[in-house]
Amino acid sequence: MLGVLFFGAGGYLCFQDALRNKSGAIIDHIIPLSPSQATVFYWVMAAASIVLVLGALFGLYVSLVSQGRLVLTTTTLSVPRGLSSQPVVIQLTNIATLQLLQVGRQLFIRVITRNGRGADISKSYFADASAFEDFKTARSSRLSVTTHPVASIF
Repeated sequence: MLGVLFFGAGGYLCFQDALRNKSGAIIDHIIPLSPSQATVFYWVMAAASIVLVLGALFGLYVSLVSQGRLVLTTTTLSVPRGLSSQPVVIQLTNIATLQLLQVGRQLFIRVITRNGRGADISKSYFADASAFEDFKTARSSRLSVTTHPVASIF
């Protein structure tokens, strides 16, 4: 929601600048633009902001209508699959390994099945931190669990 407001306001301001521009601009004290180039720049920035607003609205819609819930039964594990409405259903007896992954501060459990497929489960899908630890501990008592810290890209 914050993205919609932020990029919406930025798009509106760029749109207004594009309509009223009569002077050039200098980008970061390095790139001088003539009045016509500055107008094109403002139009491009306004269009990019609109695209980002549409993307944020789509993400908001998906988060509101998706059933992004992790469901664990005595025989299966059902993991949400991103934008798809159909979850990944894994038979517990078909799980070969679990890998604990860390990207920055985010923790994931990678579930790998015997056929090499699987799913990544974010810690945020669990009700709380203890549920995450309980799943990891209960499954790891029967499986091999490896820890893989992943370098952050930020």
